[in-house]
Amino acid sequence: MKETENVISMQNVYFSYNSAEVLSGVSFDLKKGAFLGIVGPNGSGKTTLIRLMLGFLKPQIGDIYLFGQPAFLFKDWHRIGYLPQKTSFSDNHFPAKVKEIVALGLLSKKRSPKRIFREDLRIIDKYLDLFGIIDLKEKFIGELSGGQRQRVLLAKAMVNEPELLILDEPTTALDPETRERFFDILKEINNKKAMTIIMITHDIGTIGRYASNMLYLDKRVIFFGTFESFCNSNDMTEYFGEFAQHLICHRHDTGDIYKKSYGRI
Repeated sequence: MKETENVISMQNVYFSYNSAEVLSGVSFDLKKGAFLGIVGPNGSGKTTLIRLMLGFLKPQIGDIYLFGQPAFLFKDWHRIGYLPQKTSFSDNHFPAKVKEIVALGLLSKKRSPKRIFREDLRIIDKYLDLFGIIDLKEKFIGELSGGQRQRVLLAKAMVNEPELLILDEPTTALDPETRERFFDILKEINNKKAMTIIMITHDIGTIGRYASNMLYLDKRVIFFGTFESFCNSNDMTEYFGEFAQHLICHRHDTGDIYKKSYGRI
């Protein structure tokens, strides 16, 4: 497979923890520049899917390619920005300042000795400012609120301006205004820099405004494709119901759909 064809390719992937099947026959290809929202119920295998993509886990059956390379052999980590659900920086006593945490995102592309230079500091400030936390850069991470810490970690994931950005529930600790701004930033970076973005989210009612593609996962792929094709799919109408489908799509008069669903028109 040529590297330019797909950023991610998953082919008939099965994965189980002990005897409990978590993913069943998952297959999809994601092109460069796509913005993919991964959604699904709790326990549907979303985080496991990400860990398989990154080669942290190996499937029992199936193949996974990352930039054309087998995921478990991938070594070019400077090409990827990743924010997991939980990090060690959640510890209130973690002994690092905000600017030092964000600087870690730049080190993956540096050869030894891994040092931060003046130009690096300018880039760090740029992303701290982007997330509205530049005034916190000298504070220790443990002194911050949950929402402030999350913004620091988002800056760390993005400061390297990776080709692929993977985010696992990045907006859970953000207030509504910051969350909206974050989505706007992601959309702008996706459009202007053609950065491929993969984001797990429970915010299924919002992601359709920003992402180009959706993967609905419930241990198997229920839907993969563009939001346009989701919104026009009779199969998805039957699976989700008309009201839920239109709420996800944000392209219809939900008031009328609500009335229709409950027999009021």
